[in-house]
Amino acid sequence: SADGGDVLRSVSDEVGRLRALCNDDSVVRHYLEPSKKAPRLYSSEYSDEWLECLMKITDVGKVVPATEQVCTSVWEDKVKKPSDCLAVVQVEVELLTGRSHQIRGQLSALGFPLCGDAMYGGIA
Repeated sequence: SADGGDVLRSVSDEVGRLRALCNDDSVVRHYLEPSKKAPRLYSSEYSDEWLECLMKITDVGKVVPATEQVCTSVWEDKVKKPSDCLAVVQVEVELLTGRSHQIRGQLSALGFPLCGDAMYGGIA
């Protein structure tokens, strides 16, 4: 079984994808299902019927293991912590389009749901 260091290295490798987007000044592009109900679907595949959502990752913080102390400060109720959450990281974004649920949906589509966001995968 992997020790805590292996787990943290694995999560850090995944967060490296966000850092690369930040360092390259890349525009994150997804397409939003034109629905009035949440959660709304996001896709990286172009569709002329869906709404384009654009944002940039402007900063990615340090990867912090999801220890009991961290979980208590991030989640008011530890029961809500996703069971598969191994670590947390603070991410800053710049919206280039202003779509409903855009930050939540796009980060979730990238595999990084917001802490505590049950609608887009931040709660197990």
